[in-house]
Amino acid sequence: MFLKKTNTRIAIVYALLFLITSIGLFGAAYFLFSRSLHQRDRDIIESKFREYTAVLEKGGPDRLHGIVLSPQFLDKARFFVRLTDRTDRAIFLHIPDDIAGETDSVELEKQLSGISHWQDWTKVRPNKTQDDFLLMRSGPLPSGLRLTIGKSSEESEDQLESFRQSFLTVLIPLVFLSLLIGAWVASRFLRPIQELTSAMGNILGGNINARAPVKGNRDELDELSQLFNRMLDRISGLMSTLKETVDNVAHDLRTPLTRLKMAAEVGLQKASSVESTRDALVECVEDADSILRMLNAILEISEAEAGTARLNFQKISAKDIFSEITELYSMVAEDKQIELRTSVPDDFSIYGDHGKLLQALGNLIDNAIKFSPSGTAVELYAKRDGTFDVLAVKDQGPGIPASELSKVWTRLYRGEKSRTRPGLGLGLSIVQAIASQHGGEAVLDNHPGQGTTFYIRIPRSPSNIATM
Repeated sequence: MFLKKTNTRIAIVYALLFLITSIGLFGAAYFLFSRSLHQRDRDIIESKFREYTAVLEKGGPDRLHGIVLSPQFLDKARFFVRLTDRTDRAIFLHIPDDIAGETDSVELEKQLSGISHWQDWTKVRPNKTQDDFLLMRSGPLPSGLRLTIGKSSEESEDQLESFRQSFLTVLIPLVFLSLLIGAWVASRFLRPIQELTSAMGNILGGNINARAPVKGNRDELDELSQLFNRMLDRISGLMSTLKETVDNVAHDLRTPLTRLKMAAEVGLQKASSVESTRDALVECVEDADSILRMLNAILEISEAEAGTARLNFQKISAKDIFSEITELYSMVAEDKQIELRTSVPDDFSIYGDHGKLLQALGNLIDNAIKFSPSGTAVELYAKRDGTFDVLAVKDQGPGIPASELSKVWTRLYRGEKSRTRPGLGLGLSIVQAIASQHGGEAVLDNHPGQGTTFYIRIPRSPSNIATM
């Protein structure tokens, strides 16, 4: 269970990465250090080889014998020296005490017997039980003799062993330190996720107002917390809207259901009269139609907001859709002595769903005619606005009171002036939902006492439209 925690896994991974990196760095440092020590030994041997070559050229073997066996040389130098003639017979041989004590003389002689065939540099291990070896430099002299200089690797190997021991001594506490650092780093970076988890737990526990803390670091976790909070705000808003909608629906359904029940009761009480029964049934049907219209409108808005409705996007002539909608409402406008005017270029086209846009314009025109006084005009026009195509419906009515402006798009909301007129309070909510389906929005320009203009703004480019 402990190993399944993300904090623990991150700490272990961090420690493993640290360990691998440390071993890699040690390997590189060890290689460079070993190479440096071996090169140093080569440089020392090469220097000594040149020095003795010069001695032999000037004084011969006797001079070399005197220098090698001098007290000063024996005290300070630890060089293996061998001088052979043309037949590989040893004329002079010196093995330092520190080498001689650990040397297998038989094995060494066997290896030295072929020294004339060596290349310039070679390694000889005089004792197979020891890790140390002799690094030797051999070369012919002008006199026909052959000089060999060697040096034990013991000093270099001791330094490398010390280096390895130091690394192992430091590595163990560093591994524990890396685990602690990994745990601290994991805890620090996972804290926002833990807080997010805690917030989700609080929400599931019933505290819907809980939110994930935002640190202000502007990193990915901060962005996640912000998106999570926005999602919660959205859900909270939808829940509030749902509750308000349910309350409004329950309130608005009560009246038609009550009328329907009363009409049915009257019909039952006067069942002897066919005419009264027929009238009661007509009232029941009208009330049922009213209920169905309300429910269908609410379902339509819900589908639009949920993105489940499928639209048929195509290129539409604005002039044709205006002509179609004015023809549908011409009789209603004439009855109220209201003139319908259209103003749109012949080549003005929009990209959208014909039926949905016709429905949205119909709701706007219906409201405009309903609230406009007789003898006025309702104007329909289209225009370009940046990357948007705009369809507008302008009336000359009383406008909307400032106190109601923030609520006109709320479903089932009806202003004070509209309560005396038939309607469901869903027309503008449908318009806004249709505009959103087209990737745009519905807005208004209100002038109390002079009229209101409603705009449906739709992106001109199809690529900017969120096709549902």
